[in-house]
Amino acid sequence: MSEIRTLLYRDWLEIKRKYLSYILLWFSLPMVIHLFMVIPLASQIFSVDLMNYTNWASVGIWICSSAIISFTYSNIKMKNLLYKNDYIAKYLKAPISNGQLLVSLLLFSIIIGLIQLAIAMAITIALNNDNLNLMQLLLIFINTASIVTFFSIAGLFFGIYAKDELFSIFIFLIMFIVLSFSLGTLIPIGESYNKFLILIRNFPIYKTVLNVQLLYAGKSAIISTVVVMNIINIISFFIVLVLSYKKFRK
Repeated sequence: MSEIRTLLYRDWLEIKRKYLSYILLWFSLPMVIHLFMVIPLASQIFSVDLMNYTNWASVGIWICSSAIISFTYSNIKMKNLLYKNDYIAKYLKAPISNGQLLVSLLLFSIIIGLIQLAIAMAITIALNNDNLNLMQLLLIFINTASIVTFFSIAGLFFGIYAKDELFSIFIFLIMFIVLSFSLGTLIPIGESYNKFLILIRNFPIYKTVLNVQLLYAGKSAIISTVVVMNIINIISFFIVLVLSYKKFRK
């Protein structure tokens, strides 16, 4: 446990050195999504589930900004660890296991994403003049954290194998498109009869997004969805852990 704390502290020191860049990113990303995606779409989509589209899309801004920043952070950290300045060799000489190293990377990328979530929520709540009670905020954080964790693990996975910068950019774009347009975050897909979108609606990650939307609207969430999502996260992390042994110690 002390090793993980040490690794987390190392990442914290790195954030402190670049805090202005991170603050700028945390505040600009949700505003960019709002200005260049939500506002144009608002002229085509007026309401969703009897809610003004701009308000409904607030959830999409929270999820997209926090998930994509977690994915990007974990992906970059993993790539740097494996392919930059032989960092991995330095860590392998220390009394640190693969699991401890991956857990620290995962935890810090989740923290980065949850900070982004808090800032994105503060911005959209101020813009929309919303009122959310403490229980709503807590449940929204729990549900969104499971989505952030999933994309953080995905970032670790692609960081292991996507060494080429061009391919990494392509993966980032695919992830952003999936987050924005295929999971019901910024474009509603609940009423569509398209076979692909019907399939998407059966995915646990879509149901978790729906949970956040329900909570934002003051309705009850489905607890089993979060449980299933976190089971998937645990399994996915162990898969990445197994793959990392081949890559780290080859």
